[in-house]
Amino acid sequence: MKSIGDFLSRKLPEQYRHRTDATSSWVERFGVPETERVGRFLRLYCGAFLFRESDAVRLRPDDKPIDIYRQFHAHWPVDQMEFETFDLRLKRQFCIELTSADFEQLSLGEMYERIQQAEPVGGANAAEP
Repeated sequence: MKSIGDFLSRKLPEQYRHRTDATSSWVERFGVPETERVGRFLRLYCGAFLFRESDAVRLRPDDKPIDIYRQFHAHWPVDQMEFETFDLRLKRQFCIELTSADFEQLSLGEMYERIQQAEPVGGANAAEP
């Protein structure tokens, strides 16, 4: 059964939406103990950009949010409000702050490394939803 969020959200661009589950690439890069927190990070990303949370498993560590964003908005002008939302949620959930240059350059994996640096697994925020 689909959630109301799935009806209100949008699909990832074509190149990403038909991928298989990429969880193994995250586990390979960050280890099994990070699996739950990686999932929270990817769902947070999808929520900020209004992509279906169920598509979070299709994202890989080397995917760049700016590339996904540009593909999605290739045919109309945009204000990049989603990046502001993503930044606010990262601050609240993971206590990290990224610059606009970071959003232009970093991959999802590199962003997640910042989370690891800010708070190792098992830290104060590890149990937060």
